[in-house]
Amino acid sequence: MARKSGQTTKTSISEVRALLERIRERTLSDSDMILLEREVALFLSVLMKIEQKKPTIQQLRSFLFGKPVQSNEVNEANEANEANEANEAQDQTDESEQTKEENKQTEQTASSEPKPKRKGHGRRPASACTGAKVVICQQEGLQENAPCPDKFCKGHLQQFYRHNTSFIQYEGQPPIGATRYDQDLFRCSACTTLYTAKLPDGVPPEKFAPSADASIVIGKYGSGTPFNRLSQWQSQFGVPLSASVLWERVLSTANALLPLFLYMRVLAAQASVIYYDDTGVKIIKCQPHKEKDRKGIRTTVIIAEKDSHCLAIYASGRNHAGDNVIELLKNRQPGLDTLIRMCDALQVNLVEIENSVQSLCLQHGRNKFVELVKSHSEECQGVIDAIHQVYVNEARTKDLTDEERLLYHQLYSGPIMEKLKEWIEYKLDKHKVEPSSVVGKAYTYMLTHWTGLTQFLQIKHAPIDNNAAERGLKIVQLHRKNANYFRNDLGAFVGDLCMTVLGSAKLAGVDSFPYLVDLIRNERAVRANPADWLPWVYAKRVTEKAAIVEPAA
Repeated sequence: MARKSGQTTKTSISEVRALLERIRERTLSDSDMILLEREVALFLSVLMKIEQKKPTIQQLRSFLFGKPVQSNEVNEANEANEANEANEAQDQTDESEQTKEENKQTEQTASSEPKPKRKGHGRRPASACTGAKVVICQQEGLQENAPCPDKFCKGHLQQFYRHNTSFIQYEGQPPIGATRYDQDLFRCSACTTLYTAKLPDGVPPEKFAPSADASIVIGKYGSGTPFNRLSQWQSQFGVPLSASVLWERVLSTANALLPLFLYMRVLAAQASVIYYDDTGVKIIKCQPHKEKDRKGIRTTVIIAEKDSHCLAIYASGRNHAGDNVIELLKNRQPGLDTLIRMCDALQVNLVEIENSVQSLCLQHGRNKFVELVKSHSEECQGVIDAIHQVYVNEARTKDLTDEERLLYHQLYSGPIMEKLKEWIEYKLDKHKVEPSSVVGKAYTYMLTHWTGLTQFLQIKHAPIDNNAAERGLKIVQLHRKNANYFRNDLGAFVGDLCMTVLGSAKLAGVDSFPYLVDLIRNERAVRANPADWLPWVYAKRVTEKAAIVEPAA
């Protein structure tokens, strides 16, 4: 069967076999000629499709058989399920007729929108391998207007529209490679002066290249590989490096990155929105002067957002996340717009800061009900569904301005949250749920922190959750899981410094390795003007440089 642009043509396998038999017997009728013409046209169209665009199997299947269409039975079943869910939600929340109609329209709109294709699926193009060494392959006789290599063909070669094809060969190598230069050594018989042969041109007389230091930093603080494990890995490749040497190289790199790290902290203090949270970490000898007052040790991440750019600031020690935020904002300039602070509702994070608004994570409130939904479905499912619809609305505001996003949430999410609040209050006031029970405590959490949880309905650009900080903590958790601990405060500070640079580069969409290599290689320039080496400034400079070089190539 072949179908294209609404025209359906069916040909069974038996018909094609019978046609082939009649072709061999040279007994073709008029109907056979029509069938043959149709099959040849189909073959030519498929052949042209393959030669021009090289489609995937899925694209060929869609071309030959058409896109799959959902059956009416499935649609009716989906509509019935949606209607049942809507009726259950109406019974639980006691909504008014007007609000029911609005929610129904919103759900229908959400179900009609096509789901975006998930990222990370499919083959990666050769251009994605940006770190590969490029070798241009040319062959004598393969050039423009040259005769075809097939001796039975009289054609000439023309430049294919793709110009070239890429073959990538992957090779194994240690994280830090090495090249040994054996230099001839001579001594004068009279003055006993030693003379050493020069290194090849372009080889600087430095034992560790910037690329080696960058690999060590990324391996330790980007991938969480302990120094001892990295040292063993190097030995297995025949390029041994001790753990103490690796630490010395990291310390040297941290010294080069220190001016940029300090500048990032000052710049983060001027942000319009900050997300912050912390997670446990182990430091063997950690701030002895605070040991009596503070027993816990943790790493705080502060995601600072300013002018559509983001920075990730890390700080380890005995301070809580709120304490680290206060310390960071000491460098905030007066007269700036109101700062929006996003965190969870942990009491130590709810600090008082002048000219700022506290916004709380709605996802934390939702998680309390997700944990209980299996055993208390009737009391929890309505809350989960309401918050889910708010997140659906949030997804629709992705391409809107801050003012448009605020208005959209006030129009569509505001009634949902208001009805949710009334429903929770009704459950507690009428003693449908005991306030001291696990569900009652989850209800009380929502009502107690309602203002902070709904700041996105009051202030433009106010975030809806603290997921940015949660993602920023993953690099800390990975290091904790693999390396277990820091030996002292210096090691923790070096880790915070390196993670700050790596995390900020990731938020800016910059590849960490070439970025670190350039920072180490241009240490003096970074120290003189760190603003020129911020991740997004560096990315813009690299893009402009590539645009200049590309036409020449």
